[in-house]
This record gives sequence, C-alpha cells and structure tokens, in this order.
Amino acid sequence: MPPFLRLPLILLAGQAVLAAGAVAGGLAGSVAMAAGFGAAALALLLMAAWLVMSGMAQAVAGVTLAMSRLGTDEGADAQTGLPALDKDLAEVSRRVAGLSLTAAGFRAGTLPAVLVGPDNSLVQLNDAARQLLGDADGHPLPDPASLAAGAGRRFTARTTDLPGAVRYRLVEWREETTLDRFAAALESALQAVAKGETPAGSLPGSGNTSLDRVAATLDGLARRQADLLRGVADQFDALARGDLTHRFALEGATGTGLGAVADGAAATSGKMGETVQAIFGGTVRISNDVSQIAADFNDLFLRTADQASRLEETAAAVQQIAATTQGTAAGVADAGVAARRSRELADEGFQTAGEAIKAVLAIAESAKLMAENVGTIEQIAFQTNLLALNAAVEAARAGEAGHGFAVVAQEVRTLAQHTATANKEIKALIEASSQRVQAGVAQVRRVGEALDSIRDGTGRVDGLLDSMARSSREQAQTVAAISEALMQLDTITQENAALVERTREAVTNMDEEAGRLGSQMAFFTITADVPFVEAATDTAARIADLFERALAGGRIGLSDLFDENYQPVPGTDPQQVLTRFTDLTDTLLPNLQEPLLRSLEGIAFCAAVDRNGYLPTHNKKFSKPQGPDPVWNAANSRNRRIFRDPTGLAAAKNKEPYLLQCYRRDMGGGVFVLMKDVSAPIMVRGRHWGGFRIGYRA
Repeated sequence: MPPFLRLPLILLAGQAVLAAGAVAGGLAGSVAMAAGFGAAALALLLMAAWLVMSGMAQAVAGVTLAMSRLGTDEGADAQTGLPALDKDLAEVSRRVAGLSLTAAGFRAGTLPAVLVGPDNSLVQLNDAARQLLGDADGHPLPDPASLAAGAGRRFTARTTDLPGAVRYRLVEWREETTLDRFAAALESALQAVAKGETPAGSLPGSGNTSLDRVAATLDGLARRQADLLRGVADQFDALARGDLTHRFALEGATGTGLGAVADGAAATSGKMGETVQAIFGGTVRISNDVSQIAADFNDLFLRTADQASRLEETAAAVQQIAATTQGTAAGVADAGVAARRSRELADEGFQTAGEAIKAVLAIAESAKLMAENVGTIEQIAFQTNLLALNAAVEAARAGEAGHGFAVVAQEVRTLAQHTATANKEIKALIEASSQRVQAGVAQVRRVGEALDSIRDGTGRVDGLLDSMARSSREQAQTVAAISEALMQLDTITQENAALVERTREAVTNMDEEAGRLGSQMAFFTITADVPFVEAATDTAARIADLFERALAGGRIGLSDLFDENYQPVPGTDPQQVLTRFTDLTDTLLPNLQEPLLRSLEGIAFCAAVDRNGYLPTHNKKFSKPQGPDPVWNAANSRNRRIFRDPTGLAAAKNKEPYLLQCYRRDMGGGVFVLMKDVSAPIMVRGRHWGGFRIGYRA
C-alpha cells in the first residue's frame, strides 16, 4: 500500500473502533436495564455480551475488509458498514485503483517487485528486486522477514492479483517504517478486540500525536473490554458453581456502557439469588408439609389396616354367628317337632292313665264285691261252726249212737274254722289289695293330673318353640343380612386400605421428591448460606493448623493422625470405635466446636470427621455416655461413631473449597425436616485428613 494512504486508513480504523465502542456501550446499557426485571436476566446478559462482541467485531471487520480491498480490483466496493467513513473510502479507493494500474506495468523503480506464477515461484524480478535477491528466477517467493536478515531492515509486501486466465501475482516490497509498524500493531489490536481478547501489548508509537492518542484510547477500550469480559466470565463461572453471592463491578464505569453490563451481571446474580432463596424457602415449606402429610397418611394407613383387620375378624365372627343361629333355628325346629311328639305322647299317656284309672276302679269294685262275698263266707263259716257245735252237743247227748255224727260234726267244725281262718286271711288280703288299689287309684289320678299338666306344658312349650323357631328364623335372616353387609363393608374397607396404601406411597414418593428437590436447590449458594460457608472453611483451616502444630510439637505422629485402624468399644450399641488420634481430637476440637455451635443461630451440630466418615469428637450435647437403650444412644451418644450415609461420606471425602448439601433429617414419628450440610476439607501437610461439617436448619 502506498505510504501516503497509511495515515488516512489508520485514522479511519480509529474512528471505526470508537464507533464500535459507542455501539457496544449503548447495547450494554440496554442489557443492564433488562437484567433487573426477572428470571430471564441471565439470557439477556448473554445476549448483551454477544451483541457487544458482535457490534465491535462487525465494525472492526468492516474496516479490515475495506483495507484489504483497497488497491485491488474490488477497491471500489470497499465498505466499512459505517456510513460516516464510506464517503472517504470511495475517494481513497479510486486513488489506490489508479496506483494498482500503474504498478501493473511492472516498470523499473526503486521498490523491489516480482512477478509470481501459479506455483508460487518467481517468474520475473525488476532491477531493485535483483539487487535484493540476485538471480532468483524460478525460486519460491521468499518471506519478507528473510529479505534482509541480519541487516536490521524489515520489509512489508503488497500483493496484487493480475487479470487473466492464469493466476499471476504482482508482489512489491518496501522497507517497513514506524508508521507501518504502528498500522500492523493497530490491525492486530483490532483483530484481538474483535475476538474479545486483550491486545498482546501496548501499541508502538506512530510518530504522530493524534494517532498516538487514538491508539491510547483504543488500548484503554480494549483492556476495559477485556476486564469486563473476564468479570462477566467470572460471574458466569460463579453461577455455574451455584454461587449466587458473587458480585462483579467494573471500577470507574457504572450505569452506562461497559459498566452497565457489569451492573447488569451483578443485578442478575442478585435477582437469581433472591429467586432461588424464595424457591428454596418454598421447597422447604413444601417438604415439611409433605413430610407431615406423609406421617399422617402413614398413621391413617396403620389405623385403616387395623380397622380392616378387625372388621375382617368381625365379619368372620358374624358368619360364625350366622351359622350358629341357623343351627339354633334348625335345633329349635327339631325341638318343636319333639315337643309336638311329646304332647301327642302325653295325650296318649293321659288317655292311658284314664283307662288305667277306670280299670283300677273296676278292680276296686271287684275287690269290694269280693269283700262282701268274703263276709258272706265268713257268716256261713260262723253258722257252719255253730251248726257243728250244736251237732257235737247233740251227738254227745246221743251217746255212742251219735259218735259218728260227732266225728262228722267235728270235721265240719274244723273245716268251718279253717274256712274262717282262710276267709280272714282273704279278707285281710282283699282289704290290703283294696287299700293298694285305692292308693293306685290315687297315684293314677295324680299321674293323670301330671300327664294333664305335662300335656298343657307341652302345649305351651310347643307354642314357645314355634315362637322361638320363628324368632330364630328371623334372627338367622337378620344375621345373614348383617353378615352380607359386613362382607360388603369389609370389601370396601379393604379397597379403602389399598387406596390409602397407594396414596401413602404417592405421598411418600412426593416427600422423597421434595427432599431431592431440596438437595438440588442446595447446589446454589445464597446469601443466607454465606455465614455457614465462611464458618466451615475458617474452622477447617483452624483445625488443620492445630493438627500441624501438634505434629510439629511431637504430640502425635503423622501415621497416628491418619490412623484408620478403628478399634470397637466393647458393649456399645450403636457401635463406637477408637483410633490413635481420638484423644487428641477430644483435647483440641471442643474449644473450636462449642463456641461455634453457640455463635450462629440455626446450627444443629458442627463436628470434624475423617475421610472415612469417622466422627471422633462431637458436640457435648451429643457426647453423653451410652445407656441400655440403643434408641436413646443413637440420639445422644453420637461421638466416636462412623457415619456412612451419603451426606456424611460426601462431606468426608470432599476436597473442593466447600460442599453444600441438603438432606432430610428424621425427627421421629415419620416426620422429616429439611437440613443443610456445609463442609470444608481439612488438609494436613498436603494430605486430605477429612472435613469439618456444619448442619443447620434449611
């Protein structure tokens, strides 16, 4: 490029850069205004950064393209995209085009010039070029930097493509001037700015005060832009780490231009921090509410299951009662049949007793007749005895002649006496029989009366049994209806129990999901977490210093401090263990842990753990001697135990500056609360010993 064109082009480039800076500043101000209006601020901030880079890159690219076209066949088309510069470029383009046409003649001159073929070899050299290169026809085109190596001279090359079917190029060299070096450095700086990079160094002097001022302005703008981009990158890096407490401000520029972008970035982080804190607060409330609901549903499930079990037992008992009632009804029906049969038998017995009474009365009447006949026989015997006595008297008077008659009379008398005796016996028997017959009649009468009473009672029993049978049938029907209703109720209760179980599972899943959401939200470090994070990192560093001093003072050896041979304490439940550094931590750590526990509101515990989750020395309120109850021990004797839960192990093995976690703490009775756990690593002599944990209510 002819030397007289350098200065106008440099000035045009400076104007382009300043114009690009103005455009970027205006866009950044707009982005900063958008950054404070909601959750989309992050996207707007990204767009603002892109617009800044795009606007400046477009302006610089336009100037660079225009400079590259000047002096070529496309010089008339050189445009920067900035209307204020295009008018000046048109005139410059015409002048460059004229020079190119003159140079195309390849006349001899003071500037070295060569004609280069399609294979990049030298086809022809002018006199100045031959003085510089010698007879180099056919040699490859040399690098301008090698033209005068060691002579302290520097050359720049200008290449022109010549028209024609075969691609030839005209290359002209001239010795580089201070202005050339300035222009090259300026172009490099513009390209760096276009890429969003910081220029490699300060621009060299141009020998022109105005150009040097433009260069200084450009250099300041580029470096401020680089500072802004680094700050925005740091801001985004903090966002990527979940740190919403990071704030970036560009010193000396606030409210407009690049400062507005910085303000927008800081406002975006602040707004996101507030939003995340609000979301996390809502998550905590939801988690606590869902946890309570889960506990209530668990209780409801247990009670429903118990009711279902009891109702099932009741239904079975009612079915048994129904079966028993049906059996009773059948038994009552059978008893009714037996009672009716008994009544029939009683009727038959009553009739038989009546006939027996009649028969006995007939016997009594016969006995009476017999008694009367026996009396007649007794009279006859008495008369016969009198006759025999008279006959004996008469025979005695007759003497011998009456002797035979006397014998007969004696025999008759004897027979009469026997008859009287027998008659007396028969009479006694008849009287006894009559008495027995009378007694039998009385008994038969009583039997008849009893049978009559039995008949009446059997009739009443039959009536009662009929009534009982009807009642039993009605009871059986009622019990059957109750049993069927209970079976239906049992089915409904079982379905309700299944529904409650499914609902309980859904609520439990919701509770777990709320816990996972809380854990994910714990990725963000918000303003409320800062005191706990600072306390954890500071205390971890202090513990590391105490361990370092103990090592230096010979209180413990390095292998003992990193001892992993955990020795069980006999008779402990849950199991407690000891190491060779437990006594040291019991001596050193309480003086740090106990004041910290009281200094920050909301802390539930703070303690150091080794890299395996072993907690040698806990807070005093969690270090009580164990008792017989393992449940009480688990809550009150938490020192000298190894905790291998996911949260505890993550804290123990973390080597990042700090780790923020969220977990659900079991409060008993199925109730959980959301807790946060911040931990910082404890490094001793370059080795990871473990971490210091702080647990606090979310």
